[in-house]
Amino acid sequence: MKFTSLALPQLLSALKQGKIKGLVIYGPDKGMISFACNSIAKSLAKNIETLTYQELLAGGIDITLNNASLFGDSNIIKITNMPTSIDVNLKNILLAGPRHIPILIADELAPSSSLRKFFETEEQFAALACYNEDENNIRKIVASKVVAGGRTISSDAIAYIAHHLIGDRYIIENELEKLLLFTHDKTNITLNDVEQVISASIVASPDMLCISFAKGDAKRYFTESSRLLAENISIVWIIRALIRYYINLYIVSSMIEGGTSAETAISSLKPPIFFKYLPDFKVILSKTSKQKIISILSVLNKAEKESKSSSYSAENICDDLFFNAHGK
Repeated sequence: MKFTSLALPQLLSALKQGKIKGLVIYGPDKGMISFACNSIAKSLAKNIETLTYQELLAGGIDITLNNASLFGDSNIIKITNMPTSIDVNLKNILLAGPRHIPILIADELAPSSSLRKFFETEEQFAALACYNEDENNIRKIVASKVVAGGRTISSDAIAYIAHHLIGDRYIIENELEKLLLFTHDKTNITLNDVEQVISASIVASPDMLCISFAKGDAKRYFTESSRLLAENISIVWIIRALIRYYINLYIVSSMIEGGTSAETAISSLKPPIFFKYLPDFKVILSKTSKQKIISILSVLNKAEKESKSSSYSAENICDDLFFNAHGK
């Protein structure tokens, strides 16, 4: 079975009902991975024993996953540093139904990964993908949290959070907890409440990354990209944020070429550009030709392919991306 981070409640329910005997959690969002593991342990009221894949092999897979505890209880065995392929012996032990619940932790797994395929296709197992949330997912997370707290939140407040509250899932959850505590005596959360509580300074802004990149502002771009990487934002997410920005530029440029006014073209974008960054978008649009937009999109697409190669570091890709796009 396949799950996304937004479907964590359904995954927890399936685990509590005994429908899932083990899972693999993978992806670049380390905060979400930790959040998921802790949520599972809390939901099942079980302890977590953590060991690496190498330690699992050294101690014996069968012994580790089936040893009886003093009280005969089952625990959660969290296994980190998993390879992309699954060992035949491990597969057989999992299919036989181990005493303990294994949670295998891996980095990003391609659809062709035998480890990922096993957990996605076997009926009693599951795969949970953990990627940094996009704006739409953050909006859903915020709405779910607020409704669960018996509150409402204004649309401009949600828009502010979706634009500023990026990073791994722990950051998102912690900031939302702060917001709900701060507004404990209010039925409706406003933009003013959000601006007072959300620590926008602890995470980098994807908007500022895109703006500084498009303007050729190297100093600001490298500052923003470094902060994003420090917050466990994956290089693929960074590149795709830039791609989305340039696709918006292309859409607007094409509509203007077809006779639509700039204001109408920009207002048609979905999701809309946050009002604070509209002036920068208009300036960049006025100084960037359609041919240049297409050229940079080509550079970005090539960088996304390179980002999936282990021979390239995220920092080097960010550096090369800027210089390749701006010819510096």
